[in-house]
Amino acid sequence: MLQGCTASPFAAQQQQPSDPPPPTPPTGLAATASSNTQIGLTWTASTDNVGVTGYRIERCGGASCTSFAQIGTTTGATTFSNSGLTASTSYSYRVRATDAAGNAYVAGSTYSSDFPTVNALQSVYRNSGDCFVSKLNPVGSGLIYSTYLGGKNNDIGYGIAVDSLGHAYVAGQAGSGNFPKKNAFQLLVPAWTAAA
Repeated sequence: MLQGCTASPFAAQQQQPSDPPPPTPPTGLAATASSNTQIGLTWTASTDNVGVTGYRIERCGGASCTSFAQIGTTTGATTFSNSGLTASTSYSYRVRATDAAGNAYVAGSTYSSDFPTVNALQSVYRNSGDCFVSKLNPVGSGLIYSTYLGGKNNDIGYGIAVDSLGHAYVAGQAGSGNFPKKNAFQLLVPAWTAAA
């Protein structure tokens, strides 16, 4: 039996100026153990003004894994079967939608001080988990930019959207009072209080 399998949708989109907007992120990612060494994945389809051309499926192995690697693609199907797994091992998955355009945008969280940064807004890991924002080339083999985005406490990236000009908008949770801000709606992180 496979243990500790988690599956969470990971917001990433494809975008190029001649094809705005990018696809919506896939949602409802679910994993079902088909056997001791096989997992079936399903998710809700993304939408796009031109059409979703496929999905990239990524996997990370181990209870505290932080490094996802692409393990497969589909050409529109919202299912994927991953076989040849090691029994009693934890696996995490994420799925990214692609369209006929170009680059993939990814946001998430990392606890790694050596996360790859390229053309970074913030190139230094600040502590306790930072959000990251990355833009990959169309084939996923290189970074166009990749940056930490965080402060001294835990900051989490849950999703990303890209407008027709290529500006990335990240949604998440900021736990740091010194989280990087510009034209912020809320300048301070509210104090947390314990329930009585």
